[in-house]
Amino acid sequence: EKGYKGTSLREIAASVEINKASLYYYFESKEQMLVAIHDELMTMLLELASARRLQGDPPEVLLVGYLTDGLVMMRDFRSHMEVFLRERHVLTGDLWEQARKRRREYQAYMYDAVVAAMEEGVFRQDLDPLVVTFALFGMTNWTHQWFEPNGRMSAEEIARQFAEIALEGVRSRDASAHDTK
Repeated sequence: EKGYKGTSLREIAASVEINKASLYYYFESKEQMLVAIHDELMTMLLELASARRLQGDPPEVLLVGYLTDGLVMMRDFRSHMEVFLRERHVLTGDLWEQARKRRREYQAYMYDAVVAAMEEGVFRQDLDPLVVTFALFGMTNWTHQWFEPNGRMSAEEIARQFAEIALEGVRSRDASAHDTK
């Protein structure tokens, strides 16, 4: 509610109804709490991405799945996602490097699918795959600003529309032969 810097350890302890000193049993610092939130979310996302890749679906199907996973996580783990997206810049040193490594590992799933779609001729080859990857992440990561889990559209419906917007924009003009609709 108040952000990382605006929240004290005393307030965190009070919200979970334990003494401030008891927090130190679980975490060495407030920064360690942030790392734990990040790690929990990254573990879930990496497991979902890995399971999708093992299914052997075409790259554009994988991308729709990754978009859906991001929005479902936004729905089901909203507070984690908000902390993940808003407060990552607070991490420093080795903690930031550890977090960045896991983020890049997750990013690689999306990137690899984009590259594979380009190599198969399904996506345009005149676009930079890293820019396409960041654009896809940008679409899903911004939803924490406006997505209402109990709103008029489900996470899955928004992901489907994102996929239509994004993937049709990068689809090769020759991709009709590869169309998976």
